[in-house]
Amino acid sequence: MGQKALIRLLVIFAVLGAVALLLKAIGPGKVDTVTATTDRSKVFDNLPINDVAQIRVKTYDSELNLKKSDQGWQVVERDNFAAKESAIVEFLRKAWDLKIVQTPEIGESQFARLNLLDPAKGQDVEKT
Repeated sequence: MGQKALIRLLVIFAVLGAVALLLKAIGPGKVDTVTATTDRSKVFDNLPINDVAQIRVKTYDSELNLKKSDQGWQVVERDNFAAKESAIVEFLRKAWDLKIVQTPEIGESQFARLNLLDPAKGQDVEKT
């Protein structure tokens, strides 16, 4: 190896060493503050799946009521027609395991857009 090549190699190592020292002095930046977790809380903390006796699904223009009786799950709106029990049990298990992913902060003015108005308070969603 020639003398010129050796000098060039030493200069390159010196520059790389200076850059490494500079980066170490600056710190890791925002990477240090980012944390990831899979520990998310559940939507329904203590949902007693076996104690659920009725399920009500309501939209702005219709409603579905499922009730549990001695004969199994029934659709109230269809004169207590037998409902598919495996689908209801699967729904309850998924609802029990549902985890909070994001908690957006919205004002009450946005409740109608997201169909979150309380019909018990006399609030109603306009049909479009």
